[in-house]
Amino acid sequence: MQNIKRASKLRLVAWVTLFVFCVNQIAYADLGAGIQFSTPAYEAPGFLQIDIPAELATLDELYEAPSSTDPKLILHVQTAHANYDAQQKIKKLLEYFHKAYGINTIFVEGASERLNPEYLKFFPDAERNLKLADMLTQKGELTGAELFVLESDQKTIKAEGIEDAKLYRSNFEALKKVFAAEVLVNKYTGGLESRLGTLSSKISSQDMRRMLDEWKKFEKGRREFVPYVKGLADDAKKILKLDLQSLFSQVAWPQMTRLLVLQKMEKEMKTEQALAEKEKLIRFLKDKRLPDGLIQAISNFKDQHISVTRKGNHGPTEALQPRSLLERLAQEAGPRGFKFSDYPEFSLYAGYLILKSELDPKALFNEINRLFREILDRLATTPTQKDLLQLFRDTETVRKLLNLELTRGDWKEAVSNQKNLSMDSMVERLKVLGKAVNAEMKLNDTAYETKKLSPKFRAEVAEIYEAAYAFYDYARQREGVFYDKISAVMAAKTESKAVLITGGFHTDGVSDLLREHEINFGILTPRLSEKSDEKLYRNSMLQHYPSLFDRSPVDQSNLEIYSLLQNSRALNTQAGQEAAARRLQHILNDFVLPILRESPGDLGKTVRALADHLKATFEADEEKGIYWIKSPRTGRTLEFSMTGEGKAA
Repeated sequence: MQNIKRASKLRLVAWVTLFVFCVNQIAYADLGAGIQFSTPAYEAPGFLQIDIPAELATLDELYEAPSSTDPKLILHVQTAHANYDAQQKIKKLLEYFHKAYGINTIFVEGASERLNPEYLKFFPDAERNLKLADMLTQKGELTGAELFVLESDQKTIKAEGIEDAKLYRSNFEALKKVFAAEVLVNKYTGGLESRLGTLSSKISSQDMRRMLDEWKKFEKGRREFVPYVKGLADDAKKILKLDLQSLFSQVAWPQMTRLLVLQKMEKEMKTEQALAEKEKLIRFLKDKRLPDGLIQAISNFKDQHISVTRKGNHGPTEALQPRSLLERLAQEAGPRGFKFSDYPEFSLYAGYLILKSELDPKALFNEINRLFREILDRLATTPTQKDLLQLFRDTETVRKLLNLELTRGDWKEAVSNQKNLSMDSMVERLKVLGKAVNAEMKLNDTAYETKKLSPKFRAEVAEIYEAAYAFYDYARQREGVFYDKISAVMAAKTESKAVLITGGFHTDGVSDLLREHEINFGILTPRLSEKSDEKLYRNSMLQHYPSLFDRSPVDQSNLEIYSLLQNSRALNTQAGQEAAARRLQHILNDFVLPILRESPGDLGKTVRALADHLKATFEADEEKGIYWIKSPRTGRTLEFSMTGEGKAA
């Protein structure tokens, strides 16, 4: 019986090893694929010798520019706005890059000047300032870059804003108009979806209705991801006769295949035994006097660091991930007697880490969308079903457009299909489809097919369409400014390496500019252990708190939160004087004062410091414990005491 179990285990190891070492050879012809075991060199030019802790981020793309006498490298980190886990990972990445490689320059969107942490140091001691910063980050008010700057030595670390303040403000105004119309947008897109659902119930098969519902949930992020993919794979097998768990599917569906294999491997894996076998392997390598670098790499294997390096003297740049380490192990230790079958649990564990490290989230989502498209196209067989399906797809694009949720690919599709996505076109096509369905079902037309749009409602929605397209146009224009500022700063400081942090929409545009100017770059995405909170993000964008010194109404919005680590001139230009003042009062009332109340004796000293910080007049009634800050511009006064919040006096 034991021999049977061992044979079964060895067959599993052999299968895993075959899959892990062959999958890239079949599926890919890009950088890092087809590594030959006979090539011993692992040399890297200095400007590309970067090791990325994969527990902090994934390396999504790597571009090596043509040879240059003055090579430069940009590590472009895609942030998730208002996601606390993402900001903490970014802060740790910046700490790592600084300590390990001396990268001292960070470029950030949302700021038009160099960040100055002094503007957010409301307390005389570091402990409370850091506590305040952490609280602000949890609420989406600060970023990982700002956290890093607040804790760093300002003599060496420089975080440079890359915005043009006026262009940022235009982008801000467009976002403000769209977000302020949330109720209107939901009424419009909800009406489209409701009508499509009614028509679908009349003409779609049960499978088509179910798959449409699943697709909409996926698009809106309302499904648990791993079990969801397994269910989609089952539907592909049933409807398309496509077995995604077959080894041959890896050619067309490499990411889906990997994910499904990972699910199986998780059930088989015994981590404790795997780590024990790893120690046994390390002893073997030491006994055989194999290179210290290999032994150290195997020892740190669980860390899954990704090395940005070049293979050989003139080979292509590649990301040396866990796969490369295992290939090196086979190459260097194989001739000395090493066999994977002697370490079955470690081999399974290693295969698991390899496949996990090679999952590409962007490619995986693209495969899922492609699979949905193929399944739904197969299910839509009649002309009315096909028209219905296209309207469902266009409605989802409209929903994303009017909620500012488009990816770069979505945006390109929206621009190319702008006429069909207009309100007039969407409503007219729905009416035509409704009449066709009624004729097919021998039903009378409903009021929906005959009624006219309210001119007021039509005009209001048209304005939001215009603002949404303007938002994306401004976002693209900002990318040119990003590059110009990055180039100027790096030239002036003679920097060869820097980190750039932006939202994901800007990735493709910035990458195109870096390629055009022959600058090396890597694209990184923080590894997230929690979903982004869309509500928190919107709350951080929309400002609903009262103004600090100004009486007049204030616009209720923000862009990718403008950095508080800037002077008042920059804040006022980027967001408007009233919006900047309102946000500052929000910071004081909701964050600074709660910390102050924990140390009553410091209130007067801190309010005085705030007055200096705001360039305002300080007044006090020490006996009553009441303190005031008076605006020199408006004469308006803000009162502080231990019993109440900062309030207008």
